[in-house]
Amino acid sequence: MGIVLRLYDTSVYVSLAGSLFIGGVTYHSFLLASRREKSFQFLAIWVVLILAFESISYDLLKRELKMEYVGYGTIAGPSNVPTFMPGDVVLDDIRARNQLRRGDLLVIKGDWRFDNVRISKRLAAFEKETIEIKGGGVYVNDRKLIDVPFSKVDYVVDSTCQYARTGEPYTVPQGSLFVLGDNSSKSLDSRQVGPIKVQSVTGVNYKIVWPLSRAGTPRAQ
Repeated sequence: MGIVLRLYDTSVYVSLAGSLFIGGVTYHSFLLASRREKSFQFLAIWVVLILAFESISYDLLKRELKMEYVGYGTIAGPSNVPTFMPGDVVLDDIRARNQLRRGDLLVIKGDWRFDNVRISKRLAAFEKETIEIKGGGVYVNDRKLIDVPFSKVDYVVDSTCQYARTGEPYTVPQGSLFVLGDNSSKSLDSRQVGPIKVQSVTGVNYKIVWPLSRAGTPRAQ
């Protein structure tokens, strides 16, 4: 089921059905083994076949879906609530790090004080752009960002914020990006600790896969 969770997508329901079938066969084998001692041999054969099938099917699906370009992780903090909730399992598009767009939810590792901890923040400004937060809005090169989700979030500027404060526009250094959390009052982001390095971006969040009630493309609410 761990493999199914990693591969869960609208295009791999067949994999889910197959794994459920395998699980049923395994359970049936267990029941037989508990009734007749000679059935242990039958159970062992099924276990070997199941492991072989999972290994082969995973490799085939990975190749078919180009899963070498997909990462995944669990959301741990509240910085992007309600877009992400703590405990959400999210897939990442690794290739997208080479063609970033404003508004992308970036997966960041090895920057700021987080070492190799995985964090997720939204891209607000690119290198050499000037950003300022005022009146709850985000201004880039003196133009307010009016697209979702920037238009839906009331961005906080308080005493902890050192960058892009109201009246103090900040120019993002070369090779860096300015990122923000959707849950502005609960997010530690570029306002407090400065820009991130481009090379610290490992991918872009693109789909929630767990819990199933929240599965789909993450959207700011």
